[in-house]
Amino acid sequence: MAEKRNRKGNKVKKVEPPRRERTDDFVSRYSNGVTIVNTQFDMQIMFGQLTFQPDRTFVIREHTVIAMTPSHAKSLFELLEQRLKDWEKSYGVIELKKRAST
Repeated sequence: MAEKRNRKGNKVKKVEPPRRERTDDFVSRYSNGVTIVNTQFDMQIMFGQLTFQPDRTFVIREHTVIAMTPSHAKSLFELLEQRLKDWEKSYGVIELKKRAST
């Protein structure tokens, strides 16, 4: 197999992906409600859980926010898009209900 070279003809060294480790305070959370807020400099993705209240209203109880740069958000979007395509190939198309206009 031929060596990989960059545009300048230099040999490209294979970089191993970083090893993944979980911190001692790692938590796993469920979310069925997401809000995205952005500024010129960052994007904040707020996760929460939609709950039905005794007064027959819905409330999203937000529990986690992840802030990232727009370039990281775009990378996340591309990764999610690819994973969803892979999932649909294996399990079938995900049908979305039309959202009400606000």
